[in-house]
Amino acid sequence: MKKIDRRSFAVRAGLGLVGAFSAPVTTSGSAHSLSVAMKLRPLSKGFMAMLPKMTSLANVPGVGMAYVESGRTMWHSEFGVKNKDTKEPVTADTVWQVGSLSKTVFAFGVMKLVDDGKLELDRPLVGYVPGELIKDDPRAKLITARHALSHSTGLQNWRFQAGQNLQLAFTPGERWSYSGEGIFYLQRAVEQITGQGLEVFMQEHVLGPLGMSDSSYAWRPDYDKRVATAHNANGDVAVDYIVQNAPRMQKLADEWKKPFASWRAEDLEKAQAAVETRFPPLPTFFSINAAGTLFTTTADYAKFVSALFDKGLDIMFKPQSHINNSISWGLGWGLQTDGDSTQFWHWGEGINYRTFIIGDRSTRSAVIVFTNARNGRKIWERIVTEATGADQPLFLWLQ
Repeated sequence: MKKIDRRSFAVRAGLGLVGAFSAPVTTSGSAHSLSVAMKLRPLSKGFMAMLPKMTSLANVPGVGMAYVESGRTMWHSEFGVKNKDTKEPVTADTVWQVGSLSKTVFAFGVMKLVDDGKLELDRPLVGYVPGELIKDDPRAKLITARHALSHSTGLQNWRFQAGQNLQLAFTPGERWSYSGEGIFYLQRAVEQITGQGLEVFMQEHVLGPLGMSDSSYAWRPDYDKRVATAHNANGDVAVDYIVQNAPRMQKLADEWKKPFASWRAEDLEKAQAAVETRFPPLPTFFSINAAGTLFTTTADYAKFVSALFDKGLDIMFKPQSHINNSISWGLGWGLQTDGDSTQFWHWGEGINYRTFIIGDRSTRSAVIVFTNARNGRKIWERIVTEATGADQPLFLWLQ
């Protein structure tokens, strides 16, 4: 099975999937392989003392971390600065772009619809979304929510240039291949089923009920002073297209007299065609996208993770797409198996930020790391290794 081709994606889009491999290290004893359920250990004083040097060497200005233990948020901490130039410190109030961790929260919302009998995992999405997804390819009519959440639709990850068309590399369900396009297609189905824009749906059914009051898939005005600014590989402040285009989107919303948060795919398509012509009108990289535009805090995301230990969600963590002997994909989550131990995990990568979560439902524990820099993986790998006391096989698989 081929691994993800993520480098070209990160170069071309704000929801990219790229990161140089960096071998994990630990500062408080040798790391060991996983053979038992994951348990977290406190970050040692020695590790925390080294963290400023590590982040400086890696050109990672800011880090946010959280532990979930026994199904509850036990600890979260923020380190460094939001913006290298202004030196504003990262605080508990800091909002982070989490990239593809957006998919995990969306998957939770999708399962709410499944539980309510409003969406069937194995019913083709063409039954919910009017029109043809791909003209003259009948295989597209086979794509289901299960395929989208388990990354087995056969669709490419993203279209990167105006005029580029969707295409299928294989029959849906045949194998695993990471696809943001598949998630966005499922977003369109959710909007058709509920009659709501994604942001409204997620606020009403997930973010609001879980108490995630600082989180949104749509840019909010209060994020102007709270967001962790993106930084490039040199550690310099970088252009952030979502932030850059937010005023333009809001201007259109005012002109249309339609609140930005209520926009659906057709509104996003119309807006992006007017604001950002370098990319296809759909999917929308710079407005509201279930696959990658969630803004959240470490505390808010930890609240979401705490909700994942409900036994009613077991199906999300059962393998749907097999990748290799250690890695598979459930419904919205990567799964790692080593011996008798299985963890759920996901990473988020934009052009200039990196995030990560790994958890274990048997111990009801998880560690979350957010960074605001392209080199963030170099830091989150070390934090996760220190927190779990173990080498993670998935680090070797991720490119």
